Amino acid sequence: MVRQLQIDIKSSQRSFANIKPIPSRFAKMKVRQGELDVRLNLTVNRQRQLESTFSQQQQELEGRVDGLYSRQNETAGRQHEMTSTLSQLHQQFVTRWKTIDGSLKFVSVGSRGVWGVDHSN
Repeated sequence: MVRQLQIDIKSSQRSFANIKPIPSRFAKMKVRQGELDVRLNLTVNRQRQLESTFSQQQQELEGRVDGLYSRQNETAGRQHEMTSTLSQLHQQFVTRWKTIDGSLKFVSVGSRGVWGVDHSN
C-alpha cells in the first residue's frame, strides 16, 4: 500500500506538470494594474514636462511685460520732454497781438512780426 501511494503521487506530479495554469482574475487584474501604472507614470511625466514648459513661458512673458513697462516709462519721459520743448518753441514763435490806438498807414509782415506805421508818420 505504501508503494502504491508513492506511485500515485509520482504519476499525479507528472500529470500536474503538463497542466498550464489558467490565468486567474487576480492575475489579469495585476496585469491591468501594471498597464495603468505605466500610463499613470507617463501622464505624471507629461504633466511635469508641461508644468516646466509653462513656468518657463510664464517667466519669459513676465520679462517681456517688464520690458514693455520700462519702454512705456521711457516713452512717457520723452513725451514730457518733447511737450516741454514744443511749449518753449511755441512761446518764442507765436505772434502776440497788441492793440494800439489809431490806424496804420503801412503794414509790413516779416519773420519777426508785423510792423506798421501809423497814419501820422
